[in-house]
Amino acid sequence: MVYANGDLYSRWVRDWQDGVGYDLDVGPSRTERGDDEPPEVRVLWRTHEHINGEPDSSRLLIQAWLLTPRDIDRREKALMIQLHLEDTEPYLDSVIQGVKHVVETGNDVSEDQFGVHCKMSSEQARNYAGCQPL
Repeated sequence: MVYANGDLYSRWVRDWQDGVGYDLDVGPSRTERGDDEPPEVRVLWRTHEHINGEPDSSRLLIQAWLLTPRDIDRREKALMIQLHLEDTEPYLDSVIQGVKHVVETGNDVSEDQFGVHCKMSSEQARNYAGCQPL
């Protein structure tokens, strides 16, 4: 998958549960990172239907974990996790808004429709939004 910023990422499905969800590992493509490096993030997608007994209700849950190297010290790991959370939360919020939009309207989502992400959006959108250079 190529993101709007030009980064090439791969997704590896670790587990698939029909009607429930799936687990992914996500990271730079193998050609970008080398075969010996692990993915960066593990993402769990889960769907739940009939919330509170309502037949036309559903919920989407997305959880993401940073897969940090084992050989880094505790403070560096804590900083990596904090930066990951700051980057990931607004991105996942936009993903969820996009899924909701498609489910409710049947229409595609346009690039940055639910906000510019300072790491994943195109350079033009990041500049317009006042993001710091990568």
